[in-house]
Order: sequence, then structure tokens, then C-alpha cells
Amino acid sequence: SSASKPRQQGVVTSTWTTPAPNPWIATVPVPGVSLGAGMDTLKNGDASYGPQFTIQFGNKDFPGPNAAATGGKYYFPFGGFARNGDMLEIPYIGCYVITTATAPVNKKIVEMNSLPMDAAFADDTDTTDDGAEDIGRFSPLPGDLGIVGAVKGATGTTLTDSDDGNTGGAKGVGLGYRYPVNAFKGYELRIIAGTGADPNTFYTVQSSTGAPSSVTLTVATAFATTPDTTSKYSLTLNRYPWASLFDYLTVLAPHEDYTPNVPNAPTALGATAPTATANADPNIINRTNAPPSATEETVGVDGLININTAPAAVLATLPMVVPTSTISVAVAAAANKSLAQQIVAYRHAFGPFRSIMELERVMDPTGLTWGFKDGFGSYPWSIITPFGSNATATYLPTNEAEDADGDITPVNLLNVANPDRVRYDFEEKHLVFNRISNMITTRSDSFTVYIMVQAWRNAGTAAPELVAQRRAAYIVDRSAVTANNRNPKIIPVSND
Repeated sequence: SSASKPRQQGVVTSTWTTPAPNPWIATVPVPGVSLGAGMDTLKNGDASYGPQFTIQFGNKDFPGPNAAATGGKYYFPFGGFARNGDMLEIPYIGCYVITTATAPVNKKIVEMNSLPMDAAFADDTDTTDDGAEDIGRFSPLPGDLGIVGAVKGATGTTLTDSDDGNTGGAKGVGLGYRYPVNAFKGYELRIIAGTGADPNTFYTVQSSTGAPSSVTLTVATAFATTPDTTSKYSLTLNRYPWASLFDYLTVLAPHEDYTPNVPNAPTALGATAPTATANADPNIINRTNAPPSATEETVGVDGLININTAPAAVLATLPMVVPTSTISVAVAAAANKSLAQQIVAYRHAFGPFRSIMELERVMDPTGLTWGFKDGFGSYPWSIITPFGSNATATYLPTNEAEDADGDITPVNLLNVANPDRVRYDFEEKHLVFNRISNMITTRSDSFTVYIMVQAWRNAGTAAPELVAQRRAAYIVDRSAVTANNRNPKIIPVSND
């Protein structure tokens, strides 16, 4: 008999009974062996392993193009990560040997795994989300990031979303898209606000209807308190919720300069190697036009847009959708304006973004074609790989993303078709996010503070009278706050 429980997805187990006395005689029936299509005459030609995943592993120009050569010319990003989103290239799978001890005399090999075997261990063993997974990458599934929406109505075990994709509901949130039937089966549903709110209790979704009509979710157990139109909910899949690097790492670190100990003055295209400056003292800062009091510990990152505070007009300047051969400048500008409005609507309805990657919750239900899961700005990625469903891929783009779209690994100066030869993986799924990942943040070091002081006569009576009013404004800069300096810089602003 074979092992009773497989260690990874794709292992097929079976049992059989053999007659006594000799189980290995030629007449004993045993299960047929399947080695794959075209190689198997015993069974049916199907491989005995699970679905195949094509994984980019150290492809050309990873982690970034223009690696510096000794005596050669230097171009940004010098072979390193150009954008925060490029950290999606980092794998957490590999080949390794596990031993019992380090001493040669006592060392025994416990386990030896190749890269394909470790990739199998990294799979979540859920076959329904195979189309959406990026095995071995810090690339959460859309359901791991969570979907949030408002309630249109509910019964004991059903909840209907308020957005039908055309009217009603908060724009940019909810389920008003063309999700197939049972796209959310297996998700965890929580009531996060309003009637019945209890973020610590989840209900497992048993089935869901299809859109673009309002999606209805059926859960396994009845709601403790039936939600109503004041309620908001979240849906999470919890397969790879930990797989986000952007809350912990960044490629924007001005206190470490662009490359080790090199001033971050603009580098001329093809310039010779810049002169290194040793940082023997942490108080030395290699930054052009830095103030005399600046230290490497207090250098801020300039020019980032805070997605939690920026108005729609500012957010619309981000290149979320870019002009292509099929998307005009005017259409791209209108799409960016629409997406900016959806970002503002989302945070007003559900609060601030906790991570820059949570932008991938936002889509535009008015067009069905723009959104952060839509790498090209021309097809809805949620249809290609729905959130844990087995829906067929209906809207697939013909061509792979290129340099102009923001996929710069590999750099494709010769315009070769499909240069990295891997389609619909993390590079395409997160392309919109990656394009703007170096331009956005969820926190700021500089804030504008407004203070209004009023003087009232007869306050607390039926006839109060405002007799004086004064407003003051300040810019508060906390970039220089350290463990030894807890006082932010405060700059008064004239408001005459």
C-alpha cells in the first residue's frame, strides 16, 4: 500500500490487496503506473502528478537591468531593484539539504530536496486556486488581501452585496463585477462594521451567485446577529496572507544612498562609475544639497504620494493606466481619473489603507476594465484568475507586457514577442501596482495642521453669539525625529 497521506499537492495515493502467499508474482493485479501523456500504455496517458506551474526563477535582468560591470558604464538601477514592486521577483523556494549536525563525523542527511520538490511543498494544496497562485513568490492571492463591501440585505445564512456593478453601492468596492458562480466558495466572511459587527467571528462561504447582478453569499452557519444596510463586511481567502514584503522592506533608502557610499546625484546616462565616499561616521550624509545638520538617520524620502490623504486630483497623476498602442492618451487619463475617485471612495467607506498593496482591492465597477489587478489596463484580471474559483479564462490579452507597460525584466529593446516566456504570472498580475510602487506611501513625515479658536458670548444658552474667530496653520515635519530627538519641526504658515 502507498502512503496514506500525501505531503504535497499532486500526489496520488491508492491501496490494493494482494493474495497470499507471494504478493509479487506476475499474475497479481497492481495499479497501473502513469508517467505522463505519450509515455503511458498501462493507463490513460494522464500524468500522475498535479497541475504544472511555470515559474520564473532568476530570469534575465532579475532583480533589475543594467548590472554594473567593472570598468563599464553605469545605468540605473545598476542591476538592483528599480521599484518596490520588483521585490515580487524574490523567491522563497530553493534546493537544500537538511542534516543532523555540522560536524563531518556525525553528519547525517535527513532530507534532500530539489527546487521542484520545494516548489511542491510551497503549494497551499488547494486545487481551486491553482490559476491564481504564484508558487514560491511573495505574491498574495487577491483573496488574501481581502474584499470589502456593503450589505444590501441579509437573512439567517445569506448576505447580498449592495453593488450590482451598475447602480448602488460604493464605487470601487463590493462585488459589482463579473464574478462567476461560486467564485467566493471557501472564503471567510466577517461583519466588520454596523449591525452584527464582530471582526473576530468568521462565517465560511458555502456558495455565491454570479454577477453582474448583486452577488449573494450563502454561509455555513447562521449569523449571530443578522446584518442590515448599515453593515459592512470583508471576505478573505487566507491562503498566503503573510506573503507581502511591502510592510517591512523598501528599495527606497536614502540613508544608504543609491549604491553603497555613492552620492545620489543624478547619474548621467552611461556615465562612468561615480567616486565612492566611505561612511566611517554615521553622521556623514552623501546627498546633494543636503542641509548642514542632516545625518543619514534623518534623511526622508521625497515626493511620495500618501494614498490615505491625497485628493483624487493628485492620485490621478499616478500612471495607473498608461497609453499603449490600443489605449489613447485621453482614454488613459480618463481611466486614471476614475481610479483615483475609486481610491478616495474606498478609503471613505472602509478607512485607510494599511499597506500600499491593499490598493489591489480597488477596481472601477463603472468600466469593468480598469483596476489594479488589470496589468494592461485592457482586461479584467479577476476574470482570468478569479479569487479561488475554477472559472475559465475569458479575456486573455494577446501580447505580454513590455518595457512601455512597466515590465522591465527582461529589458526588451529588440521588441521580441513575449520575452520572458511566462504568461499571467506575478509580473502581469501586479503590473499596475508595480508601476506606481515607488511613488506612493501609506504614511507621511510632513503634515499640515489647522487650528481654529473661537470666542463665544452666552455659550451654553439658547442664544449663543460668536464674537471672535482665529485660524492658524502649521507644517509639522517629523522626519528628524529619532530615539534621541522626539521633537518634530513645526513651521508656522501664513493664512491671511
